[in-house]
Amino acid sequence: MKTHEQTLDKIRAHLKTLKLTRMDKELDAQLSLAVKEKLPPSLFLERMLALEAADLVQRRMERRIVESKLPQRKLLAYLSAEVLLIDELGFDRLEQESARNASLFFKVIDGRYTKASTIVTTNVDFKDLGDYLGDPVVTTAIVDRMIHHSVIISIWRPDS
Repeated sequence: MKTHEQTLDKIRAHLKTLKLTRMDKELDAQLSLAVKEKLPPSLFLERMLALEAADLVQRRMERRIVESKLPQRKLLAYLSAEVLLIDELGFDRLEQESARNASLFFKVIDGRYTKASTIVTTNVDFKDLGDYLGDPVVTTAIVDRMIHHSVIISIWRPDS
């Protein structure tokens, strides 16, 4: 029968073979935390996979920045600007990359929520934004934050 240490060594070998570097680095800490919190195996596994997935997304982003060959790395200041103008929201549907674009848009709106002014222009009703942003659930959270403490100016022009 294998000892606990032998099992951990085998797990580490599998993680190295599969190039799951983040999971390998976090294994001991996450196992200790799982024991302390009495996590079911499925939650422990989900937590480990989430760490690796986040690391993969970060590596892809870094690779794309390097491949862009920009002379300097510039980050765009969405959260820190005093006023952010988002013009023509809904002009074109966001590409549905697993609804990731709607989630990124939510992070911008949520990060600015009650901290800085955001002006949004759109010709799409709030109730139809979910279809345009690609994720109705995330869109509900976006709209909640956009309309709370806001002034809504509706400009309507009757057809001639």
